[in-house]
Amino acid sequence: MAYMGAVLIGGVTGHYLSNNKNDMKNKILWMLTAIIISLGLHFLCAHQFEEDIACLIHYMTSVLLLTIGCMDYRELNVPMDLILVGGILGLYLNVTSPALNGWMNLLSAIVALLVLVVISRISRGGFGEGDAYVMALIGLFYGGFYIMIVGMIALILSGAFSLIYLIIGKADRKTLLPFVPFLAAAHLILVWI
Repeated sequence: MAYMGAVLIGGVTGHYLSNNKNDMKNKILWMLTAIIISLGLHFLCAHQFEEDIACLIHYMTSVLLLTIGCMDYRELNVPMDLILVGGILGLYLNVTSPALNGWMNLLSAIVALLVLVVISRISRGGFGEGDAYVMALIGLFYGGFYIMIVGMIALILSGAFSLIYLIIGKADRKTLLPFVPFLAAAHLILVWI
């Protein structure tokens, strides 16, 4: 059953990532890639956490953040439908699962969202509202302290990446970089390493 779930999650992820919805070869390639990544995460999850709810949460958030990160990298836009799906799942798990902190995670997510949306408006798009929604989604699953740690690691990763791009001449000071891929990388570092 878990393998069918990994294939299903990978297939849906690949469908979202396919660049041209009418190009079947591109769509199949993305779906196969996403299924392989999804199965790899499933095996890693089953190996590290055995079959418990924490494994499901780590696995689900990893696939969700990787999908959103890839879409943000490709289109410089965060898909709000995936944020909504993740938010509904996070609310459900916070209410039903003893593995999550319930109302504290919800409160952390709301506070993070409000603060980061204000920062987004003040920065005039330097920090996008989509990034704020993704960080709130992370907080919904893991809490406020985790948001700060993921945010700090993502800032360090994006700063290093930006510096490299500036040095090799692929970007200048005005170039906008998507932030969600760095959030996804920071999450993967914290959860899987």
